[in-house]
Amino acid sequence: MGASEAKTLLQMKRHLQAAAQDGKKAQALDLLEQLDAFDMNAALLKETKIGITVNDLRKQNALGDRVTTLAKKLLLRWKTSYRQDAAGKTASAPSGGSTSSQPRPAGRVELRERSMKLDGVNPPPLNSQLRERCLEMLYNAICMDSDVDAAKLLDMSATLERLIHEEFLDAQGGEAKYKAKIRSLYSNLKDKENPELRYRISQGYLSVTALAKMSALDMASRERRRDMEKAKSEAMKDAQTAQSSQSETDMFKCGKCKQRKTKYYQMQTRSADEPMTTFVTCVNCGNRWKFC
Repeated sequence: MGASEAKTLLQMKRHLQAAAQDGKKAQALDLLEQLDAFDMNAALLKETKIGITVNDLRKQNALGDRVTTLAKKLLLRWKTSYRQDAAGKTASAPSGGSTSSQPRPAGRVELRERSMKLDGVNPPPLNSQLRERCLEMLYNAICMDSDVDAAKLLDMSATLERLIHEEFLDAQGGEAKYKAKIRSLYSNLKDKENPELRYRISQGYLSVTALAKMSALDMASRERRRDMEKAKSEAMKDAQTAQSSQSETDMFKCGKCKQRKTKYYQMQTRSADEPMTTFVTCVNCGNRWKFC
């Protein structure tokens, strides 16, 4: 552990305490974001006790939702890191002789080692293998990183599955939409880079009803959301560039007015080894179509 790292953390700790005392939201948020990028370990946490300061910020609602939410995210990640470091040291300790390591508390479920089967949960019968399988998927995703009681997690998972079932299974093509929504929820809740979403739902900061209505973009982590928005922006720029360089041709016949005066451009909309998509606009009537 570098002394300079500990010194930096202690300085940040003092600044955080001052920001909290003075109610400086922007400064507190900036410091937490710096901590979010800090390579933290158990030794630094133990020496600086910065977790205590961040936990105090978590309780101060006056600093705003962004500060308290980020503080919760940091505490969850540090808690996981601390336990993993401690477990690693215990595992590497020599066998035989006396040891100072303490036994694990009976019945305790370690982080990242939970599932419906490991928790010994008996879900309610739903008279549908598909629904029961989807319920198990949701439980297994929500319980990751969580120390919340299994009964509470089961209630959340069952309510979430029921809401999705009620929304989609009675609609046209409902089963496919139901499965797609479950897969979207599962992948976002299970995402190791998105602990904040799991924490918010398991701790009750995000309601199950609200989660059921969230899109993939809504559920994504901040980093993933930024990547998705960047990709969308770049795609729009590519489309605008392509449209501005359209070529006129009589190669294509409009299916609406039967004229051959058209403009077209091409874009790669699928994988690189697939043919480009051609977008055609009829100059005469404005009809648009595309083909590969």
